[in-house]
Amino acid sequence: MSPLHSALAAKQISSHRRPAPHARQPVSLWNCLILSADPSRRDGIAKAAAAAGWETLACDSTGAAKRHVARWRLGLTIVDLQRLDADQRTAYQEFVDGVAVRRETLLLLCDDSESPLGESWARQLGVWMYLPEAVLDEPLTEICQKARSSAEKIQATTHPGSPVVPSPASATSSLGEAN
Repeated sequence: MSPLHSALAAKQISSHRRPAPHARQPVSLWNCLILSADPSRRDGIAKAAAAAGWETLACDSTGAAKRHVARWRLGLTIVDLQRLDADQRTAYQEFVDGVAVRRETLLLLCDDSESPLGESWARQLGVWMYLPEAVLDEPLTEICQKARSSAEKIQATTHPGSPVVPSPASATSSLGEAN
């Protein structure tokens, strides 16, 4: 093989390299991270988000959720704070604190109505929506649809002239690992 052919082959190989496995992927704006310790609630939230057109990334631990946040561009993050013990709640709150500083993602918190400081904490963080009760099915689907509309507006104001990448036709798939 001539030196020119070798150089061309090397250039072709290098131009087709995949991004590093932990590099943030600039995929669709319509990724929705769901963090819930309760499998049935996690599944219900994921179904509602998928019905609203979000690509769901469902996690049962803050470790898995942090990996998804580092890897994917997220339009919506839903954190279910219901039915957590004290240690879990602390870990989930620390995760929420970290996500709240990212202005490109909407943050929706589902909390226990008995949580005395939940709403004031959420307001201080500037979360997009705080739900002090269990909300699933159609009401949550409607909320997720409103989140899509809000995400489109955020995209238009933070990245003017950038087209909003529509979600794929199959919005019920799950990206990445489940946990």
